[in-house]
Amino acid sequence: MAVTAQPAAAPGPAMAAAGGGGVPGHRLVGLFGAVCVLAGTAGVLIGIKGAPKGTARTAGPGLRRRLALARRVPGFPALLAGVVVQSVATGGLTAGAPYFSEHILGDKTATGLLVAVFVAPNLLTVRLWTRLGARVGHRAGYRWACAVFATGCLLLFAAPALPLPLVLPVMALAGAGHAGQLLFLYAMLQECIAGEGLRGAGVSSGLFTTCETLGLAVGPFLYCLVLALFGYASSGTGHAVTQSGTAREGILVGIGLTPAVAAFAAAAVLGRGARERT
Repeated sequence: MAVTAQPAAAPGPAMAAAGGGGVPGHRLVGLFGAVCVLAGTAGVLIGIKGAPKGTARTAGPGLRRRLALARRVPGFPALLAGVVVQSVATGGLTAGAPYFSEHILGDKTATGLLVAVFVAPNLLTVRLWTRLGARVGHRAGYRWACAVFATGCLLLFAAPALPLPLVLPVMALAGAGHAGQLLFLYAMLQECIAGEGLRGAGVSSGLFTTCETLGLAVGPFLYCLVLALFGYASSGTGHAVTQSGTAREGILVGIGLTPAVAAFAAAAVLGRGARERT
């Protein structure tokens, strides 16, 4: 289900523009995202159509007790905290793409391209991250992925001096790190829920995805706070306002520094979780 949001990401800005921009354009993107979610849900229902019935109802304690037990699994609370912080980084980066495109790159139509090159490595680098994880372990692999992600984010500070063709590889670098982060987070989830039984694994996975969604919602909120602190001037006319130099710095801080710091914080939290498991 988490994958169903990805198809709406890259074409979203282009669809918003094609729909007339503003509220009509974003309404079109919302409808498209809803169709993606419905399609993903239908796929899950079709996929489990032949699965045995009744197993989840008899495998394990009640929901309230299961939630309490999940918090006691060594390393699992740290994993939940880590995925929230990690998702804050991802949500802030993607939320800042339109502002970055228009006010830093001077091309608001580049938003879709930036998001596309950020998402593409999720498919292209999985094999590489898998091999690294097999050699160094999931937690060490996650730290490497955070380092790659943070490096890409921090390199965005050079964007004002770079042409778009050179900015795209920087965004792709951040996307490659993000691909590794996702891979290792879900691998660590599997480690935590192994042996919990069907119902226990289901509840723990649900907690994990809920925390991930929470972080993705908090990320854009924090990005808006950064813009406000740096004096970004909003517009209610549908036309961009010329921003001050300080506001432009805020755009870069929100899309570059904040996600990088959040990624390192997530790695630190998960490092604490590794100590809990030992």
